[in-house]
Amino acid sequence: RWAYDGNQVPTLTTIAARSSVGSVWGLAHDRNTDTLYSAAFLKRSTGLKETDPATGAAISNPLGAIFKTNGASGATQTSSLFFDVSTVPGVNVGTIPTNALRPVTGTDLESYNKVGKVGLGDIDISSDGSTLWTVSLNDKQLLSIPTTNPNASNVGHYPIPNPGCRAGSGDYRPFATAYYLEKVYVGMVCDGELSQLNSDLSAAVYRFDPQNPAAGFSSVLSFPLSYVKGKVNTAAGCPASHDRWFAWVGTAQGNLPPGYCYGLPQPILSDIEFDLDGSMILGFTDRMGHQGAPPAATTAVFGGGDTLRAYNNNGSYVLESNGVVGPLTSGAPNNQGPGGSEFYKGDTSAPALLEATLGGLAIVAERGEVVSTNWDPLSYNSRTGTVMLSNANGSSRKIQELAQSSFGKANGAGDLEVLCDPAPIEIGNRVWNDANRNGIQDANEAGISGVQVQLSRPDGTVL
Repeated sequence: RWAYDGNQVPTLTTIAARSSVGSVWGLAHDRNTDTLYSAAFLKRSTGLKETDPATGAAISNPLGAIFKTNGASGATQTSSLFFDVSTVPGVNVGTIPTNALRPVTGTDLESYNKVGKVGLGDIDISSDGSTLWTVSLNDKQLLSIPTTNPNASNVGHYPIPNPGCRAGSGDYRPFATAYYLEKVYVGMVCDGELSQLNSDLSAAVYRFDPQNPAAGFSSVLSFPLSYVKGKVNTAAGCPASHDRWFAWVGTAQGNLPPGYCYGLPQPILSDIEFDLDGSMILGFTDRMGHQGAPPAATTAVFGGGDTLRAYNNNGSYVLESNGVVGPLTSGAPNNQGPGGSEFYKGDTSAPALLEATLGGLAIVAERGEVVSTNWDPLSYNSRTGTVMLSNANGSSRKIQELAQSSFGKANGAGDLEVLCDPAPIEIGNRVWNDANRNGIQDANEAGISGVQVQLSRPDGTVL
């Protein structure tokens, strides 16, 4: 945890150690109770938490664990197992050997193939704080989990449809979740693992209405991932082919080969945020950055994600093209992105790193920027960090350097959450339809005139 408006190298506060929650990626914050939820994530050579950090009791299947940390923004925190979704009939999060049997201190080859395929994906929370939403990766189901007394009978699970991956090319891989205007959005990719063709890679976003689950999922965005993007690293000795997405791979040959840098960018649509105008911001993490074991002295595993934007055109989403998205443009083309250029040109790091984002996003939309995780934000020192990207022109507004990463230049950071206080309770002189329930009258939320307001005591007496 660190101050949003803090220094370029801010002071960090640990609120949940790896020894308490193990390997996690997705985060969700309930600002009404100041509770931070974190979802287990399979990462090579990184152990899952196998016992409840509060009680020491064994977790049935660590791949299905969701933890909660109380007092996330306060002075002290306590973490415990919130719920194990693997205990729900009809939900199969997959399997992985214990930390000792993998082993996480060795080559951990089984995890190499299963990254992004088993366990849990991203996690989000409803606007009223009553329900968590996450994805069971193995059986491709969207899960709804009440934040009060979850149990095997009150957890909902809804099969996510295939977005149209070419038959025989591979499989579809859902991961991202977002709760926006009382709907749930799920992001996924077609992995191309069987064909190994870049042309079989694509991304899609589906929408789900919790008030009408029988209606199922509806597609709101889909696009190919065959575009040329920025090279992960332009330094000498790094492959020129790092300037695109590759089909998923499932076979590791022990430790990585020697060499200055090693990578094979494989897309996971890992995070979704929404801007004030309803436009969608998409974070992609590089699967290779989670497959790479801690590198030897002669090898650096590079993670190269991406950040894209889709314009909300009266309810229809249109992906950026050639650096233009709706009425916005990011300037001269740079030959990196859909249609020949990218909108978020500020998602670079140290000078030679053109695509160093790690796929975690957070937004305080009223500030006009989205925050993205990255690596080596200031210099070549294997640290993780964040970059604040302008939602008006895609430029970098501010960079913050965080912690030394034990994963070197691979993916050493997961999701991001802004820890906001609850909206204040007050009576003012404005009434509006607070569509996103954030307690702020946003630019797209019109005022309502002629409303009469009365203030009453608990017994009904009007003051």
